[in-house]
Amino acid sequence: MKTRRRSLTFAALLTSCLPLYSGCSSGPQADYSKLGLVEVAGTISLDGQPVPKAAIFFYGENGTYSYGITDESGHYVA
Repeated sequence: MKTRRRSLTFAALLTSCLPLYSGCSSGPQADYSKLGLVEVAGTISLDGQPVPKAAIFFYGENGTYSYGITDESGHYVA
């Protein structure tokens, strides 16, 4: 009886953890080129120094938008 209860407990624990695992997978990346979108990258600097942790936003005329956050060297990808 203990074995069955232990098995059911393990199965319940495993089932409750599956959604967490699926959220962490690095599945295939979307191909935005099919939508006519392209990746934009660049570097932001101020007075010749990189600007880290800056938010860069791009707004389309049709209401779409994209953004990137600069890294320590001022580089971003949106």
